Amino acid sequence: MPRSSAVFFHTGATVLANLLAVLLFTLSLLAQAPPSADTFVSSATPKLNYGPSIILAVAPGTNSYVKFNLSGIPIGASISKATLRLYVDAVGKNGIFDVYQLNGSWGEGTLTYNAPAPALGASATGGHPVSITTASCNQFLLIDITTLAQGWANGTIPNNGVALALTSGSTGAFSFDSKESLLTGNGPELEFVMNSGSGTQGPGGPAGPQGIPGPQGIAGPQGIMGATGAIGPQGMTGPAGPKGDAGAAGPQGPVGPTGLTGPIGFQGIPGPSGTSGFANFSCPSGQSITGFNSVSQPTCTAGSGGGGGGGGGGQQDSDGDGIPDALDQCPQVANVNYNGGSYCPASVYDVRKGLVASGGIVLLGNVAVTGVNGASMTVATLPGDAGYQGESDSTFTMDLGALPPQGIGNRINVYGAVLPGPAFAPSAIVLLNLAPGTLASLTSQSLTVPVGGQVAMTVTASGPVSPDLSVSLAVGDLTLARVPGSVIIPAGQSSADFLFTALAAGAVEVTASAGAVVLTAHIQVVPAQSQ
Repeated sequence: MPRSSAVFFHTGATVLANLLAVLLFTLSLLAQAPPSADTFVSSATPKLNYGPSIILAVAPGTNSYVKFNLSGIPIGASISKATLRLYVDAVGKNGIFDVYQLNGSWGEGTLTYNAPAPALGASATGGHPVSITTASCNQFLLIDITTLAQGWANGTIPNNGVALALTSGSTGAFSFDSKESLLTGNGPELEFVMNSGSGTQGPGGPAGPQGIPGPQGIAGPQGIMGATGAIGPQGMTGPAGPKGDAGAAGPQGPVGPTGLTGPIGFQGIPGPSGTSGFANFSCPSGQSITGFNSVSQPTCTAGSGGGGGGGGGGQQDSDGDGIPDALDQCPQVANVNYNGGSYCPASVYDVRKGLVASGGIVLLGNVAVTGVNGASMTVATLPGDAGYQGESDSTFTMDLGALPPQGIGNRINVYGAVLPGPAFAPSAIVLLNLAPGTLASLTSQSLTVPVGGQVAMTVTASGPVSPDLSVSLAVGDLTLARVPGSVIIPAGQSSADFLFTALAAGAVEVTASAGAVVLTAHIQVVPAQSQ
């Protein structure tokens, strides 16, 4: 090997090794700090501790508190940037909040509004509050609190955590996932970018002697092609050639459009009642229920009373659901279990009148959908329903977030959390039955139609309608096809037919809508066969 090549190989290997070392060192400067404690307090429930709650609520009179474990910061490293990450899980009302330094200590299991909660210090964002709207729901927030985190790391500021509170004049109501949230990984987190612990860089050394010139490089790429010359005059047309052989078969055409969705089936027969997850729960002898863990299961701690059913330790359990009255948010009514959570049965009247405390996890059972407006839905207890108390406070409107709206007239169960306001943040909706005469399906006798042809299409309701049901019709491109502007399903009937007329080749989307229900079907218009 020539000496110049050997020098180049040695230098390249050295540079590569240095680059790998820098890359590995850079990656080691990224770190995350998990929360060691989080809770919230509310003036509406001044004596209640929310340490086990799955949410961190923020509203007028309601602040949240978070503290982080900084033991993972390497010795000798300093923080160049710190970002607070929060996950918005519900928005009852738009508002503006800020992150504040705390100058006093607090405990997750003991903090209440009357504790008292530590006073708010300076803004940790440097006076840059964060706006929350319904569009923020189910999104992460990244908030810069570098200056405060640097003070924690170098010991100049005690690590008492931060508070999340509305700014002056704001009336918002929203919540974030806590570290106890069932959605693993969406709790609060502090993310760091750190500098190394090394000193400042020294002056550069003297330049080394010039190396031996290397071999001549390879030739460069060919230059770009010059501009095309002017087109010459057209020559005379030559004689027609003989007819060629038939060409090979073309490739398979694209997959056709997805078929229409079938109609909704009838509701199945209700299954047998399940056993409550907390019913007949008992602690070992000498222990009693004192709280709930991160998945809402009762926890036992040694106490003076003996073990026993329905709460253990001699604690009273009036409703027999296995949750002691001292810890039960509805001690006179048994909790309902759904999808791993425990919910207190409540009515629309209870929420509207503020009879359910902020942060309460409740079930609004067998309510009727009376209105849908974009991402909001109105439910009501109607005359004739069990628990109807009159028209006043019998309706409630809630923001759905990412949940789909339900058809007007449908009967549903709504599971969710009560927020200050009062407001309601639904987490799940279960359809009990469709309203009579709800639009259910849009079908066609054929999914392909030649240009100039027609095909019969049908709109079908979930049952006989009363009175007449007017269904609006439309196509996505009027140059390709036409349908009537509307069709009527007569009273006492459950379906009506109309004609689809093909004008030009292409894919056509047909839309049928009635009330809050919108259905679509796709028809492929193909060229007409030549005669």
